Amino acid sequence: MTYRSHLGASFVLLSFAVCILSACSQGEAKTAGRVYAKPPAYVLAALDAGQSMPENDPRVARYSDLLSDIRAKCKNPPQEISDITIDVLMTLQRQGVQIDVYELLKRINDAMPPHTAENAYDFRQIAAAFKGLDPSFVPHS
Repeated sequence: MTYRSHLGASFVLLSFAVCILSACSQGEAKTAGRVYAKPPAYVLAALDAGQSMPENDPRVARYSDLLSDIRAKCKNPPQEISDITIDVLMTLQRQGVQIDVYELLKRINDAMPPHTAENAYDFRQIAAAFKGLDPSFVPHS
């Protein structure tokens, strides 16, 4: 894939995420003064699927469970975790790393030890380490 096609794919991914985040809906999620039409688990699942889906789709529940696991370790709200994950995904794609959203989020979660009473992790710092990964990070099938 050429650099231009990577940029095109990244633009499509970002456009899709913005479309999902700004769509009108009855169930809006608020984070840091911003209003999102869909919950973070839905946004990540739809982004991974490349299409919208019913909010009760099992893939949304799968993301919701993973976000709950991460929230138990981190001080960041779910929307921030979602935003950071999308940013890391786009960075990795520009580097030629092909990984789906769920696998990336799972690997970031697995990199964090369980939360302790003295320490709540900052998801942004943990996820930032994934931006510089070598393309061999993801084995090709």
